[in-house]
Parts: sequence; structure tokens; C-alpha cells
Amino acid sequence: MRRVLGPLLALGVVLGAVGVFRATAMTFHERIPAGSRLEVRATASWRGHPARAIELSRGLAIMCAAEASARARVRSFVWHDEGEFEFVVVPAFDAPDRRQFRGCLTDLQLPLLRVAVDAMHTEMATDDDE
Repeated sequence: MRRVLGPLLALGVVLGAVGVFRATAMTFHERIPAGSRLEVRATASWRGHPARAIELSRGLAIMCAAEASARARVRSFVWHDEGEFEFVVVPAFDAPDRRQFRGCLTDLQLPLLRVAVDAMHTEMATDDDE
């Protein structure tokens, strides 16, 4: 009996540990209402003509939004002096997609352009607003 009890106990401990690890490591997506929006404020540093930095920043925002979610669209891209810009993504992203979006904006290597995300704010719409 003891020969069977020891391996069964060890198997139970291993299965329990795997279950706990799986629950903490898995990514869970949540439903985001269509009327929600993600407001992003970022800063770009670049070499070369500022007009090119504006085009590259806008293109980067559009591409990263599409990478994070196929249904996301960039709205109202506004460029301010000194490389600061802001834009709105509709609909907003859930937490895993926001992390992917931020990582894309800051980590993607574009020649002559680097972007730092200063702030991201989500405005959630209710299901009644849709």
C-alpha cells in the first residue's frame, strides 16, 4: 500500500502545481464593447525631417493597432511640437492586447525613429452605448 501511496501523492502534488501555474500563466481575453476607445499619448525621437517622423509615427500606430487586434482602427492622430503625438484606437484593447500594442510601439525597430508611450487611457462604453 505504501508503494502506491507515495507515487500517487507525488502525482497529485505535480498535477496541482501544474494547474496553479497554468492558471497564472495563461492569457485570458475579455469582451470589449465596440464603442470603447483607447487614448494614447506618446513621444517620438527621430533623425531627419519632421514631416517624415509624422508619417512614420502615424504608420507605426496604425500597424501596431492592426497587429494587436484586427478590428482596431486608429482615429484622430494629432502631432504636437517636440515630437509629442496622440491618437485614439477604436475599439479599445483588453489587457493582453494593450501589452502587445505598447510593446509593438516601443520595441519595433524603424530606421530613424524611436517611440516612447507616455500614457494610455481606456474609456469603456457600456453595452447600451453600442
